[in-house]
Amino acid sequence: MSKTRFVAFATQKGGIGKSTITALVANYFHNVKGYNVAVIDCDEPQYNLADLRDEELELIKSSDYFKAQACEHFKKLGKKSFSVTRSNAVNALDDAETVLNETEVKLDFIFFDICNRSIGHITRNQRFYFWGSRCCIFSCVLLLFGNRGCFSLRKCFGDKKMIIK
Repeated sequence: MSKTRFVAFATQKGGIGKSTITALVANYFHNVKGYNVAVIDCDEPQYNLADLRDEELELIKSSDYFKAQACEHFKKLGKKSFSVTRSNAVNALDDAETVLNETEVKLDFIFFDICNRSIGHITRNQRFYFWGSRCCIFSCVLLLFGNRGCFSLRKCFGDKKMIIK
């Protein structure tokens, strides 16, 4: 892929699985499809994805068994785990640019977990329109939106081979 795609999972309803979908899609693309991804967790103040990553790292550090499992997994995968960064709707784009500049590998995707309290800010924030074709906002009711209305999965992700069948 020539440029990093930004994909935001958002809805105005809380508790319907945005964080779960973000985690599942990011893990699938990274671990199964082989894409380089990062996650920006904008679901403040709970930061479920970032907190879960912290718990995973603590568990791996404190257990020889899980340390060996993680080591074996990442050796087979041939790359490290993806990053999860805490942010919010106001700083999401700046934090994404920081991740892009600081990562060791070229990222194919950055996934954003957007909390329902941030939807109003996102729709009013003209900087989100700067994303242009780099961004799709994926509602958890499975409609895909961008700055010009509905997009198809193929238009958002570009690669026909990558689409989940």
